[in-house]
Amino acid sequence: EQGVAVSGSKDRFAILWDMDKKRYVRRLGDAHPGPLRQVSVNRSNANVLTFAETVVSYFHVNGELLARVDLVGVHGRVQLKLPETVLVTSCDDYQDGILLVSGHKAGQVALWDLPEGPGVRTFSLRATLGTGQNASVVALCTDAGQRRLAAGDDRGNVSLWASYETSNAAPKTPFYA
Repeated sequence: EQGVAVSGSKDRFAILWDMDKKRYVRRLGDAHPGPLRQVSVNRSNANVLTFAETVVSYFHVNGELLARVDLVGVHGRVQLKLPETVLVTSCDDYQDGILLVSGHKAGQVALWDLPEGPGVRTFSLRATLGTGQNASVVALCTDAGQRRLAAGDDRGNVSLWASYETSNAAPKTPFYA
């Protein structure tokens, strides 16, 4: 939608491409901590999310590093397992919404926002969801309106949540099963 694409590889770099002009734009950031496992473009602003090892980095389309977080370990009172997949939503940085979704081993799905602040920020864990399966979450997807979230695991199960905004219920987490 924004006319950009991003590629990532085992050389630990992400490259931003202009799809309209069909040419290289820039390399994003310094080398990541390991080979890039996944890259994703925010549909609303063309900012780029990269995932290497257990670290997620979020870059402005101009190449500036906006945020970084290690997805493993204790965040608040929640112990997250090894991450398997990530998804950037089309939420803008300045909105109070979920910007990052991560899928982990043992059926964990984590929802992250990006608090305002100067310099390179860190994502903040807003909520975790459980798939009810003790399997690795390997695929994540939202619908076009970002009101539903689907998580697929390595055993072929799919879990689906709908935003509380689509119902009369008002739970403590942004999505409910």
